[in-house]
Amino acid sequence: MQLMTVFDTFGIITDVTNGRVAGAYLVTTLVILLAAWSYIQMVKVYPNAGSAYTFAQKKQSVRR
Repeated sequence: MQLMTVFDTFGIITDVTNGRVAGAYLVTTLVILLAAWSYIQMVKVYPNAGSAYTFAQKKQSVRR
């Protein structure tokens, strides 16, 4: 149900923002892909870690 709100409000918001909604979705998608890529890189270094907190904790212990 929540996914359908994108299609329902897209036309209204596009009119209000002069067509910049698609750009916002594009930027958001790129940021999400960058975050996913960074997790892929961290998993290669710490394959047994379970979350971002674990990655940060392991990175801190390497610096000491």
